[in-house]
Amino acid sequence: MAAPKALGQSIANFARDGVFPGDDEISKSYVEGEALELALQAVTAARSALEDEIRKTSRDSAPEVDSWIKNAHALQEDIENSKRLAEDIAREAEGGDALQQAAKEDAEHVEFLEKEVEYSNQLKEALNGIQDVQRMLDRAEGAGVEGKLLDALNILSQSWEKMENIPAHEITRPLSVLNERAFLVKESIHEQFGHIWNTLVHFDEAMTSLTIDNSLDGPTDIPQSVLIMKAYKEDDMRTKKFCDDFEAAIVHPRVLIGHGPLKSISVEGTTIRASEDVPASLGIRELFLDLEKMIRFLTENFPPDFAQPLSSVLMPKLTTLIRETWLDSAVPVSLDRMTDFRNAIALVHEFAEKINSLGWGGADNLNDWVESSPRLWVAKRRETALDSTRKQLSKGIGSTKGVERTETQFITEFIEEDIPGAPEGKATAKPADDWDVEWSDDEGKDDDKVKAKNTGGGNDTEGNTRSSSSLGRDSPKENNWTAGVVKEAAADDDDDGADAWGWGDEDEGEAPAEAEEPAPEPEKPKKSEPHGMKEVQREVTLTEKYTVSSMPEPVFDTIRHIIEDGVTLTRENHDTNPVSAAAVGLFGLPTLVLAMYRASAPVYYNLAAGGNMYCYNDAMHLSDLLEEFSENWSQRTDLGPRAKGKVRLDGEVQSLLKFSRAAYGREMSTQRTIITDLLGGAQSFLNQGDATADRVAVESVVAHIRSLATQWRTILSESAWSQAVGALLSTVARKMISDVTDLTVLGADEAFRVAELIALVTKLDDLFTPEGADDDPENPPVPTTSHYAAFWLKLHFLSEVLQSNLRDLMFLWSKSDLSLYFGAEEVVDLIELSFETNRRTKEAIAEIRSEPFPRGVAPETM
Repeated sequence: MAAPKALGQSIANFARDGVFPGDDEISKSYVEGEALELALQAVTAARSALEDEIRKTSRDSAPEVDSWIKNAHALQEDIENSKRLAEDIAREAEGGDALQQAAKEDAEHVEFLEKEVEYSNQLKEALNGIQDVQRMLDRAEGAGVEGKLLDALNILSQSWEKMENIPAHEITRPLSVLNERAFLVKESIHEQFGHIWNTLVHFDEAMTSLTIDNSLDGPTDIPQSVLIMKAYKEDDMRTKKFCDDFEAAIVHPRVLIGHGPLKSISVEGTTIRASEDVPASLGIRELFLDLEKMIRFLTENFPPDFAQPLSSVLMPKLTTLIRETWLDSAVPVSLDRMTDFRNAIALVHEFAEKINSLGWGGADNLNDWVESSPRLWVAKRRETALDSTRKQLSKGIGSTKGVERTETQFITEFIEEDIPGAPEGKATAKPADDWDVEWSDDEGKDDDKVKAKNTGGGNDTEGNTRSSSSLGRDSPKENNWTAGVVKEAAADDDDDGADAWGWGDEDEGEAPAEAEEPAPEPEKPKKSEPHGMKEVQREVTLTEKYTVSSMPEPVFDTIRHIIEDGVTLTRENHDTNPVSAAAVGLFGLPTLVLAMYRASAPVYYNLAAGGNMYCYNDAMHLSDLLEEFSENWSQRTDLGPRAKGKVRLDGEVQSLLKFSRAAYGREMSTQRTIITDLLGGAQSFLNQGDATADRVAVESVVAHIRSLATQWRTILSESAWSQAVGALLSTVARKMISDVTDLTVLGADEAFRVAELIALVTKLDDLFTPEGADDDPENPPVPTTSHYAAFWLKLHFLSEVLQSNLRDLMFLWSKSDLSLYFGAEEVVDLIELSFETNRRTKEAIAEIRSEPFPRGVAPETM
C-alpha cells in the first residue's frame, strides 16, 4: 500500500493538473483514514498556492485591463455616431424617391407622345398607300376596258406589290376591300383575255378548220396573249387544250385510218383545214407533205414561246400515231413489197430531217423507226407466222388425207451362183423376220421374252390343249416400223407441255440415264453357208400408209417460205435491201412456229374423236417433211455463205417425235384408265355386284376396244394400230389375270364362269385375224394377237386351266406350253385355289415343284 503522503499528493495533482498517478501501486490504493486527511491538506495547500498566483497575475495585468475598458467606451461612442448618420441618410433618401417618380412620369408621357406621332405617320402612309392602290386599280380596270390587257396585268401586279408594302395588317377592312377589288379586276381581265384568245385562235363549229387572226383591231395580239397565259400560269393548260382541239380538227381526220374517210390538209392564208377526201391511192409521201404544211403553218403563225411547248406536246403523240397507223402497216410480210418498204424508209428519214430543220421535236421517234426497220420486219414476220399458224390450227382436223412413209433397208440374202439373171439392186420384198425387233410399244416389251421361250421348246399338238402353234405363236410378225416411235410415249407424257416451248432443255444433261436394258436374245444356232450360194446385199423399200389432218402441211409451208426468204436476203444482189441485216433472224422463226404448233395443237386435236392419234400422225408427218427438207438443204448449191449452216432442224425433228410420242402416250394412258375402271378399278372385275354385272362390265370393255379399233383403223398405220390395240388387250389381260390369281377360293362353277368371261375377251382375236384368210375349219386362220398383246397367251392358258381337271392341267404343264407363261408356284396356287387338298393334288404339286421348267425356259413375269 502506498504511503498516505504520496497518496494525498497524487490526489492534489489530479485535482489541480488532471494528471493520473504514474505508480500502479498508488492507483490501486484505497483512500481512507490518514491518507484522506493528508490528501485534503495537500489539496488545500494547492488551492492557496493557486489563489496567490492569481492575485499576483491580476496585479501585473491591471494596466492592460484599464486600456481595454477605455477602448470599449470609445467603440460605443462610434456606434452611436454611425446610427445618427444613418438616420440622416435615410431622411435624405426619402426626398430623392419623389423626384425619381416625377421623372418617370415625365418619361412615360414623352413615350406616349412619340407613339402617337408614329401612329399618325403610319396612318398617313397607309391612307396614302390605299389611295395609290385605289388609283392603280382604277387604271388597271380602265386599261382592261380599253383592251390593253398586258398593261392592265402589269398595273395589277404593281398594285399587289404596293398593297404588300402598306404598313397595316392585311386583315384590316380597307385591305380586304382592296384585295377583293383586285381579284375582281383580275377575273375581269381573264374573262376578256378568253374572248380575245378565242377570237385570235378560232376553231369552227364543225371542228374542221383553224383560223389564226393577227389582224384584229386592238392592242392585244398573239405574242401578248402568250405572255398573258404565262402571267395567269395557264400556258400548259391552254397548250394542251389547243393540242387536243387541233388533233380532233386537223390531225386525226388526216392520220387516223379506219375512222371514216381521210381528209387532206390545206392552208389558205391564216386558215388551215381538213376538208377534201384523200384518194385511196395516196400514201406516206402525201401524208408527210400535209404534215409539213401543218407544221409550217403553226411555226409561222405562233411565236416561239408558244410553238415550242406546242411541239413538245403535239409531236410525240403525232409521231407515235404515224408509226402505229401508217409505218407499222407499211412493213411487208414478204419480200414482194420490199421496194415500197425501201421508199417508205427514205420518206420517213426525209420527213425527220425537215421537222428538225423547222425546230420541232419528234424526229428521234421517226429516226428510231428507220434504224429498227430490219428488227421490225422480222417481228412482223414472226407475228404473221405465229398468227397464221394459230388460225390454221383453230380450224381443227379439217379434211384428212392418206400419206405414205417409206423406209429403205439393206438385207442379206443367199442366192445360187449358177442362176442367171438373179435379181439385184432395189426390190420391194417382205422384210426379214427380225428387221423390226426394236419397234414395240411400251407394253409390248414382253413379246421378246415370249419369242425367246418359244425357241426353247417344241410344240405339242396332242390332246385337247391349245398349243402355241394353234394360238398363233409361230405366225410371222407384222411390219411395225411406224409404231417404233411410241416406245417412250408413257415416259414422255408428263413433259409434253414444257417440251412444246423447249423449256427444261438445260436440265436434260443432268438427268440420270434410265434406259432399260434390252432382254437378252437367245443364242441362235450357227448356220453354215449353203453350198453353191453367195451372199448378196439387197435394198428393200418398206412403205406404210396412215392418215393425217389438215394441220401439219400449212405449218411446214410457213416454215419453208420463211427459210426461202432468208436465203433470198443472204444473196449478194440483196445487199442493198433495207432488211438484209435481219436475214439471220428469219432462220430462228421456224423454232417459234413449231413451238406454237406443239403448244397449241393439243387443244384443237382434243376437240375431235381420235384427236391424239391424229396429233401423233401429224407430228410424225411434219417431222418427215422437215427431215426431208433438211436433207435437201444440205445438198443445195445455191446457198450463200451467210445461209450455210443456219438451218438446223434436227433438234426440231426430235422434238416433234417426242411430241408425237407424248400424244400417243396421253391417248393410251386415258384408254387404259377407262378400261381399268370398267373392270372394277382397284377392285376385282369379279366383284361388280353379281354375275350379270360382271358380264356387263367385261362386255363393255370388249365393246369399247372394238369401237377404238374401228376408229383408229382409219387413222393409224397398220403397225401402229396393231401396237395400240395390242396394248389395250395387254391391259385387259394383266387386269384379269391379276384379279383371278388374287382370289382366295374358287369353286368349280365360279371357275367356269370366269372362263366364260375370259372367252368374251379372247374373242377379240378376230381383230388380228389376217384378212382374206381361208375359212376352212381344217386350216383355220391364225390370229397375230400375241405379237402385240403381252400376257395374251397367258390369259388363254388361264382359261384352259380354269376349265381343266387335274390330269389335263398336268398335261398342260409337262407336255404343252403352260410353263412358258406360268411359274411353278403360280400353277401351285391355281391348284390350291381350284382343287381340294388330297393325295392326288399333293402329288401333282410335288411333281410340279420338282420340275419347275419342263420346257427349259423360265416363264414370263407380269
